[in-house]
Amino acid sequence: MRINTVLKIYMLAVVALLTACKDDDIPALEYQQQGFVKGTINGVASDNKTIINKSYEYTQFAPGLYPNGAAYSYYQVKPDGTINIRVLRQDIATGGYLSMGFSLSNDTDTSPDGINYTFQYTEKSDPYISFGMESGENDITITDFSFEKSSGHLKGKFEITGSANSTGNDARVTGEIDVVIKEVIQ
Repeated sequence: MRINTVLKIYMLAVVALLTACKDDDIPALEYQQQGFVKGTINGVASDNKTIINKSYEYTQFAPGLYPNGAAYSYYQVKPDGTINIRVLRQDIATGGYLSMGFSLSNDTDTSPDGINYTFQYTEKSDPYISFGMESGENDITITDFSFEKSSGHLKGKFEITGSANSTGNDARVTGEIDVVIKEVIQ
């Protein structure tokens, strides 16, 4: 009788476990949310008619370090004391993101150097809006910048202006960054 009861409990547990699982051929990538990159985009679309005046907020990121560092936010202290930083926040649902990298001469530096970035905004609406800017011929300024190495807390404001973007017209992207990034030790 006791073995029969244990067997029934075991079978119920197996059935409950199997019915709780969903059929999914592709395992889910767990995105995390922490901090934000948010701001506005102002410009004119490539049709020279449609005004782009949009707000964005990116809070998601994929944990883990990828070979090119493109999908992860981190900082790395080099032997000479310089600090390389990469910030990425995205909106998985729309495909929008900001990826920004730069270096600091030390942990008290408030003027990032060697700034490179890729900004993408997508709105699946009518009309469908897609706007992108990358490092190169545009101007970028970072202000109100701070980085606390002991906590990884990074804050600042940025402005990107220029016509080297997906529309070919003058545009302005402003934003605020407030994130915590992790140190990578190699």
